Amino acid sequence: MKSKALKIVLTGPESSGKTSLGEKLSRHFSWPLLEEYARSYLEKNGPHYGLEDLKKIAAGQIAGEKAMAARQEPFFSDTDLLTLRIWLEDKFGLHWPFLDAHLKVYPASHYLLLYPDIPWSPDPLREDPDRREFLFERHLEEIRATGRPFTIIRGTGAQREERALRAVKELLQQY
Repeated sequence: MKSKALKIVLTGPESSGKTSLGEKLSRHFSWPLLEEYARSYLEKNGPHYGLEDLKKIAAGQIAGEKAMAARQEPFFSDTDLLTLRIWLEDKFGLHWPFLDAHLKVYPASHYLLLYPDIPWSPDPLREDPDRREFLFERHLEEIRATGRPFTIIRGTGAQREERALRAVKELLQQY
């Protein structure tokens, strides 16, 4: 089943404000927010992880995306499998083709790529405080390679939120 639901993905490096901004957008538009499955999984089973954990994370993310897409309603997603693909490549030097296949079946309608211009927020599940710019660039490369539309969100506080709101409102005018 191919998704027809409007799926706006908040993505980017760790500690770039994806979850906070996703929650604000979700409240503003009264749309559901698909939470990052990796976070909930690692809160229960981490913080250390291996390939088997990443397979379970992928399966959980896929299940969540299928469930949201089946509703045929707009939703926000706090990351998607593109982030997992970057993570897998960065940490293990691996590529799983099934991630690419899934990204084609349930593609993002639009990516909000968050720039890491807010302070790092320590968290036991976060690993790369000094590589956020590098990981931002990796996300940008991967999004461009998908051909999916995107908006880079920069700024802090209300500025960041206003830019994201404007991007979503502009997207809605196209639908």
